[in-house]
Amino acid sequence: WLWYLSADFQFFVIAVVLAPLYKANRFVYMGVVSAFAFACLVLFGYYEVYDLAKKYYYVTYTRGTPYFMGLLMATLMNESTIRRKLVPSFAFQVVGNIVAFCGFIGVVNLMWYNGYLAFKNELPGEHGNRALNASIEAIFCIFMSVTTLLWGSGYGGIIFRFFSHAAFRVPSKLTFSAYIIHFILLVVAIANQSYVVEHLDRLAIHTSYGGCVVWIMISAVFVHVLLEAPLTKLNALLTRRSKKK
Repeated sequence: WLWYLSADFQFFVIAVVLAPLYKANRFVYMGVVSAFAFACLVLFGYYEVYDLAKKYYYVTYTRGTPYFMGLLMATLMNESTIRRKLVPSFAFQVVGNIVAFCGFIGVVNLMWYNGYLAFKNELPGEHGNRALNASIEAIFCIFMSVTTLLWGSGYGGIIFRFFSHAAFRVPSKLTFSAYIIHFILLVVAIANQSYVVEHLDRLAIHTSYGGCVVWIMISAVFVHVLLEAPLTKLNALLTRRSKKK
């Protein structure tokens, strides 16, 4: 799991290099960031999933689009016109939440449909498969960007207020623990999807994803209690001692 730290650091270095451009001309900066996001999306679609680790999962450029879209959304949230006029408008909130919800449902269905086509050996050719992979990533980035823009500005509507409830403070602390074990549970989910993929059962698709989320959160509790929390306390203790010296 340490492989992502190198990818994340490379993105951080690029963001630091681009920072002076933001001060010089923020519109040029947004254009450059958008170009980076699009280039990573093209590369994401170009490489197929046959060599999962080396060309699809670990490499930096297939992880770049969400990062650069995050930079772009942070910049847009800092624009006074967008923050004060566009985002607070009721029409934008309604359309944005609809786009975000449809994007989420679209990603879930497309991911399983892609697996269904692979299971049936009916993938739409080399270019079609690449386009399908890129479409999944593009839809994911669009709905996450809209969600970030709305929720980050405090205008997420009923869904935002629901997840802002105090009851979700505990699950929110389990995100890193869930990340630590997510790949193991992905293997379990893939092994469990044969029936769902074979029959393209849409109800089973969504309940399977829901079940994965439940298992991830339950497992994350144990990881948090046994690993993350003790190491966090140890780090705080060592840091406190080094400051005293």
